[in-house]
Amino acid sequence: MKVVPLLLILISVLFNPENIRVAIAQVTSDGTTNTLVQQSGNNFTIINGSEKGNNLFHSFSNFSILQNGSATFDLINTPNIKTIFSRVTGGKISDINGFGFNAASCLTN
Repeated sequence: MKVVPLLLILISVLFNPENIRVAIAQVTSDGTTNTLVQQSGNNFTIINGSEKGNNLFHSFSNFSILQNGSATFDLINTPNIKTIFSRVTGGKISDINGFGFNAASCLTN
């Protein structure tokens, strides 16, 4: 009956709270650019940022989108933008399980 101790070890490892990772919808500016984030449930609208020519730069401390959620880059205040560059500076993993981008975008995590 050596299977029982192995099974107990496996269960204790799998259900250890340190091994369980829960995805939370979160898009948060890190304050280094003029980025504003508005949240409605699991949907985020991102405005402003730092404009350089036809490029727009955003910097986030967290960037996670749940399934059926979205992040929309609203260009109402920056209509001449062709490309959006975004970075995530926080130490958490970004989970992007929903719709993430509505423009030519580059996200660095």
